[in-house]
Amino acid sequence: MIEAGADDYIVKPPSINILNARIKALHRRANPQKVTVDFEDYGHLMVDFSKRKFSILGNPVKLTEKETELALYFFSRVDVLLSRAHLTKVVWGTTPDIDTRTIDVHVSHLRNKLHLLPQY
Repeated sequence: MIEAGADDYIVKPPSINILNARIKALHRRANPQKVTVDFEDYGHLMVDFSKRKFSILGNPVKLTEKETELALYFFSRVDVLLSRAHLTKVVWGTTPDIDTRTIDVHVSHLRNKLHLLPQY
């Protein structure tokens, strides 16, 4: 089986401890954890993940709760392409089947409030 592409096997009957350890190892490989940081500096913008706060050049930025959730989700996944359906499901906790412009409106507000537009 290893030659066919498997990367592990379990001998029957499996030990519960070994089975649990292998399942946890598979889960860790399938869902790698990002290194968590308390804050990140993006030039003019500072994101404090632990306090859930944003500041521009040292001045605090007031965001709504949903804007904060969305911005933190974006900044914790900078290199990941996120679909509207995924954001609707994860940030709003609703079905992505609804046709709505909510995501677009919130992203527009975030771009303005966090000075993420070309003129800045």
